[in-house]
Amino acid sequence: MLIGKQTPLNDTLLEALEIFMPDARLVSPSGFLAPDFMTGHSSAVVFVNLTDLTNEESDILTKLRTQFPGVKIVGMHTFMVPQMKDQILDRGFDAYLSFFDFSDDIEEVLESFGVHS
Repeated sequence: MLIGKQTPLNDTLLEALEIFMPDARLVSPSGFLAPDFMTGHSSAVVFVNLTDLTNEESDILTKLRTQFPGVKIVGMHTFMVPQMKDQILDRGFDAYLSFFDFSDDIEEVLESFGVHS
């Protein structure tokens, strides 16, 4: 699952995710936070486009950790500086991917979680 807004960037990211996770789907931040969301959710890894969030990041992390404690959460942004990446990990994400390195690094991240294509 990719949490983000309906944008051309997220459409491209979703296409790339589907190579590794054929059941991947795009869910808006507000749709994810809706009380009735998650019926049938089975993703082992959830990707979050941090550029699409305003105030929802904490609520999204809390919902994922509370309702799906085994799920791995990958934050995505444009950051390339190690300190910025570390800040995202410190906020509770299990991994970080830059949009610029996404295609190069996604397989390694998934393998680190035990998810194989």
